[in-house]
Amino acid sequence: MKPRLEDEGEGQVRGAARVTQVKGRPRPAQRAGRAAPGRAPDPPRQSAARRYMQRPLRWAVVGMGHFAQTHVLPAFRARGAGELRFIVTEDPTKARALSRAYDTEAIDYDHLESMLRSDEVDVVYVTVPNHRHRELTVRALRAGKHVLCEKPMAVSVRECREMAQAAEEAGVKLMIGYRLHFEKANLAAVDLIRAGRLGEPRFFSSAFSFQVEPDNVRTLPTHEGGGVLYDVGVYCINAARSLFGEEPVCATAVSASRPGDGRFEDNPEQVSAVLEFPEGKLASFVVSFGAASVNFYTVAGTEGSLSLEPAYSLASPMHLVMTTRKGRNVNRRIDKHDQVAAELVYFNECIRDDVEPEPSAEEGIADVAIVEAILRSAREGRPIPLGLSPRKHPTGAQARQRRAPAKTPKVVSASGPGSS
Repeated sequence: MKPRLEDEGEGQVRGAARVTQVKGRPRPAQRAGRAAPGRAPDPPRQSAARRYMQRPLRWAVVGMGHFAQTHVLPAFRARGAGELRFIVTEDPTKARALSRAYDTEAIDYDHLESMLRSDEVDVVYVTVPNHRHRELTVRALRAGKHVLCEKPMAVSVRECREMAQAAEEAGVKLMIGYRLHFEKANLAAVDLIRAGRLGEPRFFSSAFSFQVEPDNVRTLPTHEGGGVLYDVGVYCINAARSLFGEEPVCATAVSASRPGDGRFEDNPEQVSAVLEFPEGKLASFVVSFGAASVNFYTVAGTEGSLSLEPAYSLASPMHLVMTTRKGRNVNRRIDKHDQVAAELVYFNECIRDDVEPEPSAEEGIADVAIVEAILRSAREGRPIPLGLSPRKHPTGAQARQRRAPAKTPKVVSASGPGSS
């Protein structure tokens, strides 16, 4: 059975309620400082930064799959998240229901370019399947819109670099959707390790798994960004890099699948990888789409150890435990918060203050480079060296907390990734 693309980027919607054709940019004679025939000149336009200080940033969300409906759209109700101005979907049923539910406008992909070229949107959130990240992100960037793109950034380093170049040439900001870079429990773990509470970190161990549904988009071929490594392996890779505060120098991996399981005809069921870091530190993890739900990491150092479970969840309380040789222990339950709202708030702040977001394009490129090395190692049966440059990593100062929604919204014509 073919995976459902669940609206994101395939085809166009026609006849949906409240599907709107976006007005284009004003003709040159109508722009600020130049009068159209029969009217007085408009006042000079303010700078973008000044405009942003006077009103909420206006967002468009492209792609109405399960994640967008359950977490992205509700996040705009949080303080400081911005104004949800447009949703983009190919599905008339989604367009009708979601535009009503969130009091916003729905457009189809035929009208996407008109929206991007209009003055009605400041920021675009790209939440489509991985193989369409580059195309839609580059289109938005070249139209002068800031972009928050879901992770993984793209399906190859080459595509990632094209996206980064487009942002630089357009003079706009590109942030990659690493929601855990703003989540309290994960940032507490980062700060404890950076403060030396574990002594010198020596190894990281993690597992992330669940049973993927047979027709889910995550079962697309690996070259299209499907598979367990692009989807959940990135969490383990990024956690190890953030907790160590360094970049790996070498990747070694194996992959395996249960014979006869049709879900894994185009990509492996599970991958086990070891990343070597400077000073002999090791990060190992297993990710699987064919095992029961597991979701944790542990870091051990010369003076203690730390664990977080669940480590990567979107909507669950997290349990942080640290034990040390000196008895300076931590046992803390961190309540769930709206992680996507925290991302929106942080990116809005970066745009207003004209600062580069921490999970920048370079962060996304690094993870995809490691994914490529792991896939190559599993294919060739040998270690693959990495040549990554040092970069900025998240700190506790990035934490943004917004209350989690009281209930999960009704999902329209979309299915979740899998089951436990």
